[in-house]
Amino acid sequence: MRRPADRRRRRGRSAGGERGLVVIDPRPSVGDPAFDAVDWVLGGGAARAQETAARLGLDTGRVLAWCRALAVAVAASRLARGRHDTETALLLDLAQGR
Repeated sequence: MRRPADRRRRRGRSAGGERGLVVIDPRPSVGDPAFDAVDWVLGGGAARAQETAARLGLDTGRVLAWCRALAVAVAASRLARGRHDTETALLLDLAQGR
């Protein structure tokens, strides 16, 4: 028996359509807004983190903390695949707090 990926599925949280049954969740997400900035920052280093945080009105320290934490994982993955390029070097610098 197949189980839905989202076990919270119940009335009001699914919609049918061309693709078949699609599970949706109308409740808003709750989390640290600084985390969302990471996608725009990684690969650009600390300077981009500071600029992005300022433009979005976010706490620079929190954006940098998330970037540093995730830069470790992204850089490790790139290095494991043999990618020793400029972007990997920026990620390593960011992960080390430079």
